[in-house]
Amino acid sequence: MNLPQHVVARSRFRPCLAPDRSTSDQPRQMLKASLPLLLPLLLPFLALLAAVHAGHAGARAWQVLVLALPGWFWLWWPLRSAPRRRLQGWLCLLWGLAFVLDGAVRGFLLACYDALPNSSMVLSAVANTTPGESREFAAMYWRDMLEWSLFALLCSSLLAWGIRLWWRHPPRLPEPRGWRIALAVLMLALIVGSLASKPWRRHHPLLFWPQWAQDIGDLRREWGQMAAQRQRLLAAAKRLAPTQ
Repeated sequence: MNLPQHVVARSRFRPCLAPDRSTSDQPRQMLKASLPLLLPLLLPFLALLAAVHAGHAGARAWQVLVLALPGWFWLWWPLRSAPRRRLQGWLCLLWGLAFVLDGAVRGFLLACYDALPNSSMVLSAVANTTPGESREFAAMYWRDMLEWSLFALLCSSLLAWGIRLWWRHPPRLPEPRGWRIALAVLMLALIVGSLASKPWRRHHPLLFWPQWAQDIGDLRREWGQMAAQRQRLLAAAKRLAPTQ
């Protein structure tokens, strides 16, 4: 049976179906929808990551980053009450600022002196510095101080911006599924282990800098006692000196 030519022509040239845009745009739509939920948690983490790696190197950087995680980890579970959530936000902000300032100061010392804050050179220099020498130091290194101050300001702004977004759009509590429970337990074990370990815990800014200030005070008192002992020895030597 022979078909008409116009039917054969139509069968040969079938219109091509356009691709479904809904399937191609689905990953983009999912990313666009999840970005406002991830941004309040991503910004504080990036601020902490930049500050920690600016002041620490190698394995110690990851140890200090684990010490900084409790405040960020707490943001995943916002409190329901508005006053309590406000207090939670301020505590997490202060927790993060401690690590930001610690990283900026350590980064400045590494860039200028290639030394740690608790090294003997830095401790002796700070303990023996007069106000006039401090002004000379600021006049000599003001550019480096300005750069690291801007770095600290940038990280602090990023941290505060993230917590402000977190306050406006608190993340929903994740459903307790298998892999989420395992991840939360793993992070909690890392945090507890880092706080329980003394070699890790001593690098925490809230513990390190008070101890650093105490070491400076102990060094100054030791020098003062040595100077007083020297004066007593000189006075005793003068009394024992023969008189004409």
